[in-house]
Amino acid sequence: MDWRIPYPSIRQPILAANCVATSQPLAAQAGLAMLAKGGNAVDAAIATAVALTVVEPVTNGIGSDAFAIVASGGALVGLNASGRSPAGWTEARFANLRSMPATGWDSATVPGAVSAWVALHKRFGRLPFQTLFEPAIGYARRGFLVSPVVAQIWARQVPAFGGFREFARVFLPQGRAPAAGELFRCLGHAETLEAIAASEGRAFYRGAVAEAIAAAAAREGGAITLADLTEHEPEWVAPLAIDFRGVRIHELPPNGQGLAALIALGVLNRCDLDGLDADGAELQHLAIEATKLGMADAAAHVADPAAMRVKAETLLADGYLCERAGLIRRDRAQAPDPGKPPQGGTVYLAAADAEGMMVSYIQSNYRGFGSGIVVPGTGVALNNRGACFSLIPAHPNCVGPRKRPFNTIIPGFATVGGAPLTAFGVMGGSMQPQGHVQIALRLFARGQNPQAAIDAPRWRVEGGDLMVESAWSEAFRAALATRGHKLVDGGLLDFGAGQVIWRLEGGGYVATAFGGGGVVRLSREGRREEAHDLFDAHLPLIRYEQQRGVGLATRKYVMMRRGILASEAQRKPGASLSATAKAEVDHLLARLARRDARAAAIADVAMPKQAGRSESHSLREGVASRNRPPLPVRIGTRRSLPSCSNRRGDEIFSSPGQSSCFSMTQEALSVMIRRMTFGVMMTPSVNG
Repeated sequence: MDWRIPYPSIRQPILAANCVATSQPLAAQAGLAMLAKGGNAVDAAIATAVALTVVEPVTNGIGSDAFAIVASGGALVGLNASGRSPAGWTEARFANLRSMPATGWDSATVPGAVSAWVALHKRFGRLPFQTLFEPAIGYARRGFLVSPVVAQIWARQVPAFGGFREFARVFLPQGRAPAAGELFRCLGHAETLEAIAASEGRAFYRGAVAEAIAAAAAREGGAITLADLTEHEPEWVAPLAIDFRGVRIHELPPNGQGLAALIALGVLNRCDLDGLDADGAELQHLAIEATKLGMADAAAHVADPAAMRVKAETLLADGYLCERAGLIRRDRAQAPDPGKPPQGGTVYLAAADAEGMMVSYIQSNYRGFGSGIVVPGTGVALNNRGACFSLIPAHPNCVGPRKRPFNTIIPGFATVGGAPLTAFGVMGGSMQPQGHVQIALRLFARGQNPQAAIDAPRWRVEGGDLMVESAWSEAFRAALATRGHKLVDGGLLDFGAGQVIWRLEGGGYVATAFGGGGVVRLSREGRREEAHDLFDAHLPLIRYEQQRGVGLATRKYVMMRRGILASEAQRKPGASLSATAKAEVDHLLARLARRDARAAAIADVAMPKQAGRSESHSLREGVASRNRPPLPVRIGTRRSLPSCSNRRGDEIFSSPGQSSCFSMTQEALSVMIRRMTFGVMMTPSVNG
């Protein structure tokens, strides 16, 4: 393994005997707490998943679906806990529509996440089921401080969901989305979790919560009935697998889209990749073209297995993969059709313990908060996974009663010699199989360490376009454009966050997170060694894509001082900084160097209400205030940057036309340097 971190997004991986990695630090800490109590990796995964429904409601909730892969006792097993459509969803119900509804009751399928928690615990759990819910119930009842990126995504979804009355009551308590640093609590959510914990899930599918869901549906024109909920069952499945560069990559079978990643990797494994640079256009072009083939086949064939006309194993047959690999041209981008084989908003988490158990788990509403339907009195936001159905009668994924739709969420896993090696996942709708391909390519074909593989710039095939991250060089872009790729720039939410846990040969693990991730670890002796708050706690508008002019100069100067940039050509932008600004950067870097990683990040800690204080704590009152005077530092020149300010009112970007300078307080500059220290964090995905 190459331990170098070659990308500007420089965080160090965590190495420990027990690990939890996910997209929110409070949830990761919930999982760590279970390990500290003597629980195993499955206990940690369940506690983390339950906590995520509270602290990251913008992407998942109690009304989500879930999938998992578990390595235990020398075996690898999969769990499909995605829900089915209501019995009342006939083709006639949607006959007058051109596409499936994206919100409302006719987008919501039976939620499966709760059944995943129950099934995993019954088969593998060690701690009492109720114990796993304690952190999440505490966050919901006492409240938690909303993290900056979660607040940003929350606010973006208000136009889509603000018109749903119960959604507005529960998730917009002051008529707006909570701001970063504000305390948010949801008593209904806490009570529902308590009922689920006490009944081991029965309350959700057969008891009071199920009755509330069915009653709300009947009242509001929905089709979900008590019978739909009662008859839901998760399914244990055997993962599909493909050999790739000395390891075996595992994905769950349909209705998920993991098949797309396996097809792409199978095609790539039949291409000559020797001598190709990990970041070079030639290797990435091959990966893009292989991914197109996999995505085309998934779109044409993946559905509820009972409705599929082509078996997944047929699409992974050696002859078929060789035929598909023969379609790739090394010098030209193509728009492939599906093959003709022989007939026959999302959160991810990984957990591993010192006994060798590893879990790869993913759960999602699909798009953001899901359907917009919040069941009165429960805090349960229902998914909108039904939007993934097709209305084309001849398509295997056409909507129908008691049917599982095409599902985007996929946990990934790799083994070597039959032993577990890596649990990995990427969030973000169609980005998920594409992210799996890119991470697997870097980990297994190019030997990069997990942090480098997950930090590396990404691309995303979307329609006829190839979206690319801004970190790709101009030479790389030009080389792809020459091959016929239609390149478009992507934003922070387009390329998916992700996590990886890698088992070390001598024992222990490497854990990494990217995109608002929280990684926590426990020593083999049970001592809490370190808790990284890797959540995206920087001021939301200080983004990599916006670091132009002075922002880029400051960033490159910090990188230069840390010894990352070597060539004089790369060092030149730092010369535009004044001596005063450089001295300020050097001073803050020296201060950060004296702190450990946890103190260097802005902690996101739940704060109970104190006497005489408001329930809503701003960043100034809560986490980010450091008793530093807001001394403005004016640095260099600005290129048409937007105007904004943080919660303290500190100026971050000056208004266009007012000044040619970039104005930043000491606090804001410190945040930027912290972000440089731990890397550019990608936000959680809104679309799962």
